[in-house]
Amino acid sequence: MESELTGLWTRLEGASRLWWLVVLAAIAGAVAGAGYGYRASPEVVAKASIVFRPASVEQRFVDSLSTTAMGTERELASDQEVLVKVVEATGVDAQTLPDRLSAEVPENSNVLILTATDTSEEGATTLAEAYATAYLDFRSSLDSADTQPVAERTGPARIPESQRPSVIRMGAFGGVLGTVIGLIGALWVASRDDRLRGRRTISEALPDSPIWARVSNTSTYSELGLAAATLMAHLEPREGRSSIAVIAGATGSDRTSDTVRGIAEALTDRGLRVLTVRMGGERPAEVTGRLALTAMTEERPGRWWSLDHEALPMGVGSSRLHEAARQLGGRIDVILVAASDASRSRPTREAIAEADVVVLVARHGVTRTPEIAAARESIELLGTRVHGLIVLGVPARGRNYRQLH
Repeated sequence: MESELTGLWTRLEGASRLWWLVVLAAIAGAVAGAGYGYRASPEVVAKASIVFRPASVEQRFVDSLSTTAMGTERELASDQEVLVKVVEATGVDAQTLPDRLSAEVPENSNVLILTATDTSEEGATTLAEAYATAYLDFRSSLDSADTQPVAERTGPARIPESQRPSVIRMGAFGGVLGTVIGLIGALWVASRDDRLRGRRTISEALPDSPIWARVSNTSTYSELGLAAATLMAHLEPREGRSSIAVIAGATGSDRTSDTVRGIAEALTDRGLRVLTVRMGGERPAEVTGRLALTAMTEERPGRWWSLDHEALPMGVGSSRLHEAARQLGGRIDVILVAASDASRSRPTREAIAEADVVVLVARHGVTRTPEIAAARESIELLGTRVHGLIVLGVPARGRNYRQLH
């Protein structure tokens, strides 16, 4: 259950890094929705209302007219003579006019609502006004009795408020739909992301290797003290020889040299004498036979020395490394080998094959799970195993890397 929750949190955290995708999807949805709302409702509707009241004194106190009477008024509004008057007043096409005009009576009401549609607000209100005027003129021309209802306009034709924000509503709906689609897309992309994000992705590539340290501040590497303490616990003191630890990058861009320097500083702070060897150094020394002490750099007087692997004659096997340590005078407790690549170069393979401890270095959000798995397989082919993992560039929260050991 805990692993499932961790995996879910990892995906959600990965989706949060794709916030720009959600924002773009929301904007695209809002634009598409507004455009659809504009094109799906190209006609503007205007309405004119006519209210009826009883004409006789006996019916003055009746709240509404009968359904039959109001039905008759609705039929009068659809009379052909009314349509002819509208055509004369506005000059609109008589063939399409019946489809643009309508009359309705709300239930239990004495109000007749005349509706007109046009492509613009001005055209719709003009047509509705002409429709109402034509209807009243036609009605007044009929022979009326004393009981015929009296018709009155309630005001000028207008466009209902509920109609105006249709484009806004469709835009809002499109924005919400786009946000949902963007979230689903972000979760899908995050689920397919095989870059190092937490313990779940690590366990897939290194099921038996614990995390020795997580480093969030890659400029100081001050958080490598835990890795140094764990390394000391794994190294068994041997009489007459130094312990060899290889810090190898899962890929060629994992800043292993900086990691080794951080571990070396922590080890010297704990009283150990350290020699660091950089694979692929930028300052090769030309030596023949024995190692030239001038090829070494004394990082901390009497405690820590470093050199490039090109300065070692005849490769970087354990005998060459121990020989380099003996020439320093006194005992070297730990030889740290910084290998930028765990599998490609011959010197790196030589160092890994004879190392006491091998630690992989990976970067959060950069190193991919298949790369870690490939590095592990290469190391196992050399007859050893990955003893631990150091993760660089971890976010300050680091919640996905809890329970290190």
